[in-house]
Amino acid sequence: MNIKTKMLVGSGLLSIIPLLVVSMVIGWQSIDKGEQALQEQVHNRLIALRDDKKAQIENYFKITTDQLITFSKDQMFIDASLAFKDAFTNFNDEFIDEIPVSSYKTSLQKFYLSDFNKSFSRLNSEKVPALDVYINKRVQVFL
Repeated sequence: MNIKTKMLVGSGLLSIIPLLVVSMVIGWQSIDKGEQALQEQVHNRLIALRDDKKAQIENYFKITTDQLITFSKDQMFIDASLAFKDAFTNFNDEFIDEIPVSSYKTSLQKFYLSDFNKSFSRLNSEKVPALDVYINKRVQVFL
């Protein structure tokens, strides 16, 4: 190879190699900055979502609290709560002559052991709860 060709190849390599190195460094920095910007954007979105959900929950509890305060001052609800208390206390006395309590127990057991059991199994991967034991235990407490 003559000197002219060597000089051209050498100068070409001397200009291409730094260009490649600079391109790789700039590319790496661009990728790094882009990744940081994306992470910051995702972080800011998550913070905004968190703050929005927090405001929604606080608003829900404020509305519920305001409703409870309003309802607690309403005479209709005061009268109803007193009537419910009396009705619960006098339930056995009022209905024992008309319909025996055992029929309520039987009806309740039938509902939970048939309709409820089917729906529960369908919604919970075909698991079947041991309701018969629980119902027999709980019903005895109330009767």
